[in-house]
Amino acid sequence: MSDFIPPFPPPLDKRPTLWDLATKGQRCPLSVLTKRTYRMKLGESRFFGRKRYLVVEPQLVKQIINERDGKYPKSNLMWRAFSPVIGNSILVSNGETWKRQRKLLEPAFTAARIQDAFPRMLGPAQDMIKRLASHTHGALFDVEPEMTHVTADVILRTICSVSMDEARARETYDAFLAYQRIAYGDLFLGMALLPAFLSPRWWKAKRAAKRVRAVLDPLIRARYEAHARGERDEYGDMLSALLNAADPETGAPLRFEYNELVEQIAMMFLAGHETSAAGLSWAVWLIAACPDIQQRLHEEAREVLGEEEPRFEHMRKLTFTRDIFRESLRLYPSVPFFARDATCDEQMRDKIIKAGSILMLSPWLSQRNENMWDNAHAFDPDRFSRPETQECLRNNAYLPFSFGPRGCLGAAFAMQEAILILACIARDYRLEIIQGDTPMPVANATLRSRDGIRTRIYKRSAVRIPPQQNA
Repeated sequence: MSDFIPPFPPPLDKRPTLWDLATKGQRCPLSVLTKRTYRMKLGESRFFGRKRYLVVEPQLVKQIINERDGKYPKSNLMWRAFSPVIGNSILVSNGETWKRQRKLLEPAFTAARIQDAFPRMLGPAQDMIKRLASHTHGALFDVEPEMTHVTADVILRTICSVSMDEARARETYDAFLAYQRIAYGDLFLGMALLPAFLSPRWWKAKRAAKRVRAVLDPLIRARYEAHARGERDEYGDMLSALLNAADPETGAPLRFEYNELVEQIAMMFLAGHETSAAGLSWAVWLIAACPDIQQRLHEEAREVLGEEEPRFEHMRKLTFTRDIFRESLRLYPSVPFFARDATCDEQMRDKIIKAGSILMLSPWLSQRNENMWDNAHAFDPDRFSRPETQECLRNNAYLPFSFGPRGCLGAAFAMQEAILILACIARDYRLEIIQGDTPMPVANATLRSRDGIRTRIYKRSAVRIPPQQNA
């Protein structure tokens, strides 16, 4: 059992003031959580006159997430935060629009089944190892941009069979980091019911979003126009599946308008790489901070992979690698909060939730709740083999990918990608933390570090340089 407690904002002794919420809370909601918050079941607060509830009790979380009749739709706050990049795509849409989009997207996610997608993951992972080989022994390793590069490369090859070069990867990282910091600050104005177009932050977010969309638009447009001309599309990727989608019952073509297609691709691209990059960045730092765990990870990677090129069948044997990533996501969930709107009055525990209230669900709080998890703030990958953790899993206290009808469609894809990337790094490299350079999590749209994540990187005795891979 590990007793190492990695960094997180120290909880407050007492309830934050309105000034705390408007200043520190606007920059990062984790900084205004109290000690009591980490033991609560249902919390209530009022902000700009609007009721907000933090829902942590597993049964209440399950009730909200599994509800299928529109009582707790995705909050308008989520549309406000993400629509400049992804429009009204499946991540933020509700009702009949969401149902139609889900039907249209199912063929794309079928095309991204983990066994079929594995070759598109392997090339980027091996390209990452080549980039790491250029580091001198003991060099500084800037973790977040590299994890963004490799995960963006994976999802771009999976979506449209194009690889991600370094310049485009850096632009994606910088643009979305700027975007989410602006967009999150605007959410506080959204809680006050101020229309988005009246907020200067919202217009800044739209300008930042254009930088993100500019990466994707030329790649999608060429394929879309070729398909409209009747040219055969035989790439076998997610974009092919969307362009060639047919109704499973009637066989009639299912077509996206161009702008709608771009929005859905933008959603898949951002959800498919930003959350994985955030989770992997924290996992890499945690490995560096725990030499004993890192050594066990290295030994598993050497035992399973040997000197071979990783194969799909290796993935299920990397059990400790999987538990490291699961534990990293428990402590540092890529999406720490998500919001639902209450559309009718409802009693939860001793409170009457009024229509119009905001229900905040929090993987961060559910997965660190001190009444549910043993040694809740400690990094302990072995907990997943202990009975008390199995109870937490059964009770839905672990929800990094959410669950239910709106659970993440790419959860298995993300897990396999992370296992492959961590095993490739651990087999050939040793990592060390840099004293005095401890990352501090900041919750915006995703959970990133306030000032980046850096380690030292050392080549082990023999680094295997992979062969050239095709996109």
